[in-house]
Amino acid sequence: MRVFSLFKAEMAALVAKKGLLISVIVALLVPVVYGGILLSPNWGPYDNLSNLPVAVVNNDQGAETDGETINAGKDLVSNLQEGKNLGWKFVDSD
Repeated sequence: MRVFSLFKAEMAALVAKKGLLISVIVALLVPVVYGGILLSPNWGPYDNLSNLPVAVVNNDQGAETDGETINAGKDLVSNLQEGKNLGWKFVDSD
């Protein structure tokens, strides 16, 4: 039980030195403030992505393989137009 008496003595010495006590309290409050402000459950990094403008330029000419036309750029643009995850802006290269 000597551990508890040593701990009590250290805490008494800490309380006697006000500057050191304030430093310890501030150091202990930093993670609490960080968690309260930056990790708040009311704010999410993905909440307003639809307001983020993203320009999409499709310069794909398409290709033909084994007699079949492949136009991956057109397919990608049509898939992006269906989704509303980001603020897609479909523009030409000009």
